[in-house]
Amino acid sequence: MLRDHIRTALTERIMDGTYAPGERLLEMRIASEFGVSQSPVREALRDLVSLRLIVYEPYRGTRVRTLDLDELRAVVPVREALEVLAVQLGIAALVEDPGELRARLEAMRLAATRGDRHAYAVNDEGFHASLVAAAGNPVLNDAWAVVGAARHVFVTASRLDLDLGVLAETHAPILAACERGDADEAGAELRVHLRRYGLGAESPASADSTGGG
Repeated sequence: MLRDHIRTALTERIMDGTYAPGERLLEMRIASEFGVSQSPVREALRDLVSLRLIVYEPYRGTRVRTLDLDELRAVVPVREALEVLAVQLGIAALVEDPGELRARLEAMRLAATRGDRHAYAVNDEGFHASLVAAAGNPVLNDAWAVVGAARHVFVTASRLDLDLGVLAETHAPILAACERGDADEAGAELRVHLRRYGLGAESPASADSTGGG
């Protein structure tokens, strides 16, 4: 629980700019702030490295990763392939129980009305992670994690200039298609969503540096 609490707090600070890109995160200082040993801090930092929110450099320590739009754009076609495949494999599970997707969408809508970008990003990531988890394929799930899909959602939804209300509603057609059991339509809606708001080649971000998850 300590690890999760610290990870969440550090993530919020990275996302809201409290920790700037390139800033060092010192284990001892963070442990002192939270009144804990360095062990849960170290574990939380490892989680953030896996999410590609921070980077560890030998002899230099841990730093907040610098936002690289080219890197974010490169994630889009990989996410698209993985998430569309996940829907195809998991459509039966999604039809049987779409409750998690519904809850995440409602939470995104609520966060949008409050202007809470961190809460929005958490639930946006949760929506897409639920699609991937429904496939029941650990290799697919690991591949989604390795490409930094979670970081992609977090960064585009929380750091970039977006209308969160509009972005939230782009998930509704994906949910509706899943509820109908239409994997092809759900995949098509995912492609539209990711290409338009995922910093992809067809995204407005190519021209004005905005995007979404």
